Amino acid sequence: MTLPLLACILELAVSYLIESGINEQRRIWFVIDELASLGRLNSLSTLLAESRKYGGCVMAATQSLNQLFDKYGHYAGSTLFDQFATKFMFRSTDPSTARLITDIFGNIEYASQQKNTSYGAHEHRDGVSYTEQEKRKSLITTNDIASLKDLECFVGLPEPQIRITKLQLTPAQVERKNKGYIPLSLSEEAALEQALKEKVPSHDSDTENTPLGSMASTDHDINDDINEISDAESEAELEDTRPRKIVFKLT
Repeated sequence: MTLPLLACILELAVSYLIESGINEQRRIWFVIDELASLGRLNSLSTLLAESRKYGGCVMAATQSLNQLFDKYGHYAGSTLFDQFATKFMFRSTDPSTARLITDIFGNIEYASQQKNTSYGAHEHRDGVSYTEQEKRKSLITTNDIASLKDLECFVGLPEPQIRITKLQLTPAQVERKNKGYIPLSLSEEAALEQALKEKVPSHDSDTENTPLGSMASTDHDINDDINEISDAESEAELEDTRPRKIVFKLT
């Protein structure tokens, strides 16, 4: 129920950022969890493409890239995803998603040497030759993606010298300062209910204790007030219909 409200707040925040003017020195972070669940955000493309000069930074997360493509379409979703410079890729057992991740990280070229041996009729005619071929392979494979451990991920970096790295993350431990649930004893609950009853008297009990004659007189007083108001309004309307004197002052 709160997702449309969160999407509206995000739209307003993006508008405020752009209206604040260009400022590359400040940093305003937009941290968006479950990006695909917010639906199609019209300002997301503007936020990713233009927020840098306004001091905006975006960190977003989604369960699957297919969810993003489902909301924005394949081409628009790919464009949005490409605008994130740093990408954290966790375990995915879906073959199509794993292949997409390997394509994102790219390939590596390497030289492969091959040894060829030929044998002749005489031992002196035997020969050995070496050939070298250039080949390509993916930086990571689909099996590498599927076999990641919990909190383990591949990180795609914007630096061309260090294209990809592998990290083992440590979950953040937040200090618990307050108890999440404090049980209330029966004696305390009874005392609380009694205090509420004394502070807020019951309306039903007041009605039951009111004599019938008092209730009738109260109704009669209300009717008299209504009649007086109606008579006053009628008198005011009649006063408006009477001719008024127009006085001219001669000088």
